[in-house]
Amino acid sequence: MSFPRILLPPKSDAFLMDLLAFPMRDTADRDARLLQLTASTLPTPTAPTQEWALRVRDWLFGPTVELTLACPECNEEADLSFESDDVWPVVAELGDDELLELGLTCPDCAAEHQPPVDFATVLWDELRAWEADRFREVHLLATAYGWTQADVLGLSQRQRDAYLALLG
Repeated sequence: MSFPRILLPPKSDAFLMDLLAFPMRDTADRDARLLQLTASTLPTPTAPTQEWALRVRDWLFGPTVELTLACPECNEEADLSFESDDVWPVVAELGDDELLELGLTCPDCAAEHQPPVDFATVLWDELRAWEADRFREVHLLATAYGWTQADVLGLSQRQRDAYLALLG
């Protein structure tokens, strides 16, 4: 069963950079900023629910969720990848304060554990990684071509990638 997709208008890189620009004091700040992502296009909850966070995460980054989780027994990290469609039925049933728990077996020590996944944190972490990539692109292209941040962010991702490829 697939969860219904929400068609949301694209957010500009500049909008997302502005959203992430202010220092975050606590999770309430993070949650307030996350809710601004869809304030004009989607019924917005008072706090990010797991279902809402996974929907927005899908909208921004696509349906494949990639996580790195540490085993509580041996502390070895393992990469995990799954499609959001595979967890929608469970996420849709979660209460406001509940987290998705994944049943995993450590590939190194064979310990079984159920790490909780907070999709608001996953979304925030992915936004921060996205932001770091944009800062890197802006720095490289502005330095090489004398462009402003607005100039660089005004280019499509394909155009930025092409210019970055020319820089080597």
